[in-house]
Amino acid sequence: MALPSGSAFLLVRVFPWRVRPRVMKASTLRDADPMFDLTDVGGFLVGLGLWILILVAAPVLVVVFAALLLPVEVTLVVLLVPVVVLARLAGVVPWVIVIVDGAGHERVERTRNLLRVVRRVRAINGGGRVPVRWRWS
Repeated sequence: MALPSGSAFLLVRVFPWRVRPRVMKASTLRDADPMFDLTDVGGFLVGLGLWILILVAAPVLVVVFAALLLPVEVTLVVLLVPVVVLARLAGVVPWVIVIVDGAGHERVERTRNLLRVVRRVRAINGGGRVPVRWRWS
């Protein structure tokens, strides 16, 4: 949905926190000491055994853990959804208004009151409904 220039919309992030990627430095692996000091044949056999163990055990463990943790995950989600919604409505998590100017540049305003957000977006857009864009994070 393309917005006309000089308009605004309400940006709602489903997760109010930003997900940060976890990156491992290459030096961490280069500087690591080897676990075993075996000959080439012994190291090959240990590596082959570990590889087979991982190929067999990993799918079994994933299925078992998924089956065991599913009730816990569902309960956690059911309990956290109302908490996040109430935090948003109470003003703990701010609402984000994105204002697009004539050149296409975006400016962000944050407000903790939902009524103020709706009034501000309607004032910029000239009335009508408030466009909302949803993002995961």
